[in-house]
Amino acid sequence: AVVTKSGRLLWPMSYHGERYDFNGKCTLKINHTNEMIVLYSDDGVNWGILPGRVKSPFASTAGNFAEPGVYEHEDGKLWMWMRTGMGHQYDTLSSDGGETWLSPEPNLRFPSPDSPMRVKKIGDLTAAVFNPVPYNPLRSDTELWQSPKRTPIACALSADDGVSLNRRGVSFVNGGLKEYGKHVYLFEDDTSESYCYPAVIGTKDGFLVSYYNSAGTAACLR
Repeated sequence: AVVTKSGRLLWPMSYHGERYDFNGKCTLKINHTNEMIVLYSDDGVNWGILPGRVKSPFASTAGNFAEPGVYEHEDGKLWMWMRTGMGHQYDTLSSDGGETWLSPEPNLRFPSPDSPMRVKKIGDLTAAVFNPVPYNPLRSDTELWQSPKRTPIACALSADDGVSLNRRGVSFVNGGLKEYGKHVYLFEDDTSESYCYPAVIGTKDGFLVSYYNSAGTAACLR
């Protein structure tokens, strides 16, 4: 969840259209997978759903959009990204507070396995923590649920309010990718392990990043 400059709370979610009772029985199932919604509140008590919805161009659940995040730029535009099984983080932009969104596209700055990314403004910088390789090319073993290992994990930094990180950013023509790569820093590179679900916490003079580590097991969520 994020707080915008106006004080509005935004909480992006992946809408799976299922409801369960306390006994675990499904009482509602609607075919709305591959769809992102954003909840909002102006008082922290009453909540609604913004009309703009972000739908995946893929019918297959393998390309399912999930675990979105939202970032508010200084000009008020909203940037939303989400994990996919399609080799990249996908993203979209809204210029009207989430009333409408552009069609989602792969963000070529963020190749990624089916693993979430975290983006946060830290002082004058914007930090994006992600897994920069869509699959583990050096090992054939997989996670407990047969998905590719989430390794390595890295942090991309932007000094332009995150504009160079989203789809409005500079292209890769004439060295654009090289310039972007100068500001990507490796946290972990052990290809036998997995690293995922980062949290970014601002401090007085920097920031901390925490994340799961598979710690020598087949389960990355340790």
